[in-house]
Amino acid sequence: MDRRVSPLGTGEVTARREPIQIDRDKLRAAIRKLGNEYIFCVLSDAIDLLPPAKLHKIAEKYLDRELRSPQEHANTGREGT
Repeated sequence: MDRRVSPLGTGEVTARREPIQIDRDKLRAAIRKLGNEYIFCVLSDAIDLLPPAKLHKIAEKYLDRELRSPQEHANTGREGT
């Protein structure tokens, strides 16, 4: 028996991951019970995790002009609008 290599291999295990299922209604209910500070932390994490296109789609519903980049302001020819 060759003692340099374990008979079990290199120790790398690849397991199939099942998609994580989250009950959105329970998540919403739990978030409603959190204090403002925790809600802002959750939102901050979500902002970091969302791809730019999805983040923009959500944010434009609630924050229109505040989200425009300086480049977008320059392209419109009107600062702040």
